[in-house]
Amino acid sequence: MIAKVVSEVLLSVLVALMTSLPADHALSDAAAALDGVLRDDMLIASGGFGLCGIPERLLTAIRDSGVKGLTFCSNNAGIDNEGIGMLLRT
Repeated sequence: MIAKVVSEVLLSVLVALMTSLPADHALSDAAAALDGVLRDDMLIASGGFGLCGIPERLLTAIRDSGVKGLTFCSNNAGIDNEGIGMLLRT
């Protein structure tokens, strides 16, 4: 059940992002990609395994955004100050 909800949320966010931007639109950085998408108490699914393949710049932008109460769904949080692990201190 949780996996279904997570996949539906991810799909709706991706569809919203893809349909709201023109095809030739370029984002300046990860923070720009997250503008208007993040809110407190969100459930976020994050890929990667350990520190391989993690969305490092997006995770840093999430940390710097100041959102609170996030729940991450991931198979691995990385280490203390890298990957999702850096968000544990916020």
